[in-house]
Amino acid sequence: MTIVSSYAQSALTFGLQIGSGYHGEVFRLIPGSKVIKLYRSEGEFLAPTSKEGLALRNAEQEHTIASDLFGNGISAPKSFGIYSIRLWRINHPWELVHPLHLTGWLRAYIPGKTIGNLSGEQRQRAEERKWVELQKAQDFGYNPPSDAWSSKNVILQPNGRIVLIDFLYWKKKVN
Repeated sequence: MTIVSSYAQSALTFGLQIGSGYHGEVFRLIPGSKVIKLYRSEGEFLAPTSKEGLALRNAEQEHTIASDLFGNGISAPKSFGIYSIRLWRINHPWELVHPLHLTGWLRAYIPGKTIGNLSGEQRQRAEERKWVELQKAQDFGYNPPSDAWSSKNVILQPNGRIVLIDFLYWKKKVN
C-alpha cells in the first residue's frame, strides 16, 4: 500500500504492522527508519474529519508530548509530525477502490521489545529504567496516565536503553 502526505506529497510505502492497540495501529514504513500510527475508534480507522476531528486531536496530542519529552532529554521517540494521507486499496487486480483519507502521527522507528515481552533479570532492569524515565517526565511537569506505567508502552532497545511510547492520555500538570 502507498500513502501520500498532503504536506510533502512524497510517496511512502507501508511495511509490516508492528503494533496494535485500542486507539490505533502502528505500521513500519519502507525505508524502515520511521513508523506511522493511524488512529481508529470502535474498530474503524478515523478520517481527519470524523468524530469531530478525533484522529487529528489524537495525532496532535502524541506529537506534542513526544516532541516535548524528546527535546528535553526524556526517552521518547523523535516525532516527525502529523500527516494527512490517502490510502488506496486494490480489491481486485483491475479494480482500484476510492481512497481512505486518514490522519497519522509519524515518528522514529524504535527497534527492540516491549518490556512485557521480557523475562527475568532483563525485565527487572528494564522496569527500573522505565521508572527513572517516568519520574523524569513527572519532574519535567507531566502527569503520565496509568497505562504509561504498563510494560506494553515501553520498548527496550538492543543497546539497553528504554523508550516510552503511547502518549495519547498524557497531561501537563497544572500549577
